[in-house]
Amino acid sequence: MRELDKTEKLGMDIVKANLRKYTSANQIITLFKLMEKDITFFKDNAFEGAEELEELMKKSKIYGVKVRFNPSLIRGFGYYTGNIFEITLPEKKTSLAGGGRYDKTVGKFVNREIPAVGISFSLEALMGLCAENIDKIKLEPAPEIIIISFNKYAEAIKLARKLRKSNISCVITEGQPSKALDYANSMNIPFVVFVGEAEMEKEKYKLKEMSSGEEKLLSEKQLLSKFEK
Repeated sequence: MRELDKTEKLGMDIVKANLRKYTSANQIITLFKLMEKDITFFKDNAFEGAEELEELMKKSKIYGVKVRFNPSLIRGFGYYTGNIFEITLPEKKTSLAGGGRYDKTVGKFVNREIPAVGISFSLEALMGLCAENIDKIKLEPAPEIIIISFNKYAEAIKLARKLRKSNISCVITEGQPSKALDYANSMNIPFVVFVGEAEMEKEKYKLKEMSSGEEKLLSEKQLLSKFEK
């Protein structure tokens, strides 16, 4: 598995030669033919984890994240229990970040299973990526808007992407609105946007100003124009 992880860095020929230490040439050929298959093949043949990966790829698409299935990707830690991933630039082979799911690890400390996904970033790669613009980066103390989704998560994500594209900071949450409003108060988030069935039927969003409690129904255009800087 560790040899396969070197495929993109060393090339297929070198990796095939290294694998001869462990198995025969015919088995290596069979293995690489298998690795050329897409996710559908692995799902149709009941490979463990294939359905989880397919679901993850569908959710990533909602966020506008381009995912490439790579069966040769192997991370060096033995505690992963599900999908693993790396984030790279299309034009470079440098890895900006990497991680995966490890459901069995965190719960060891409290004697119960706790779902977990972790990710680590390469500071060197990120600094190199934004070296020319790093002095211009300004971090807001808190998000300007919290978006509360009522079973309309895809629509909430779509709105969040448009807000962020206009340099309007926001976060998304689901569940009980009371908890989300408490969170907004604790973080001094000044505005809340509700995205639910009623709002979507009117093709509008309910905007609540936390300081005054005032609520308004605004179209997407009105909402963006209110916060555009």
